[in-house]
Amino acid sequence: MGEERDGLTRRGAGRRTDPGGVAVADPPVETVDDAKEKEDHPEREVSNLKDEIEEIRDDLGHYISELDRRRHEAFDLKSQMRKHTGLLISVGIGAVGIVGALVAWRVRNARRPRSLADRFTERVTNRVNDELRTHDLAGMLGRAAIGIAAAAAATAVKGVIQRSMEKKGKESSPLPSR
Repeated sequence: MGEERDGLTRRGAGRRTDPGGVAVADPPVETVDDAKEKEDHPEREVSNLKDEIEEIRDDLGHYISELDRRRHEAFDLKSQMRKHTGLLISVGIGAVGIVGALVAWRVRNARRPRSLADRFTERVTNRVNDELRTHDLAGMLGRAAIGIAAAAAATAVKGVIQRSMEKKGKESSPLPSR
């Protein structure tokens, strides 16, 4: 078919574009002669309908192949890592920074002597939390989210290190690969 294709829009005969650039089909104009011709030639009408169905199927095939290509592109992790290397490095550095800050804060608070009021408040809070913890879905989800985030950060950092080792031309990586 002698039609141009641009992304997912089709440009061809019997079509025009509105001011926004979207392809719009021209409305069919049926005359009295056309209605008589359809009544006289049902084979021609069937043939026209078959042609229209084939054209629609061809268009659907194009759309499906385009969607499949985009799906492959979106889920290809190697190409995504290549495209978004800076973002992955930033996220990894940010995650390491947050974990480091939390560890430093926890160590600092563990060394500080606590007053009698702090210890009393902690005991009361722990008692209340123990009563509420029997069915603590939010706490369980929070721990799961932390575990998933830690695993994702470790995987991203491992990938960045492996890629940098490959770029340097070293054959063996210090990290085991799966």
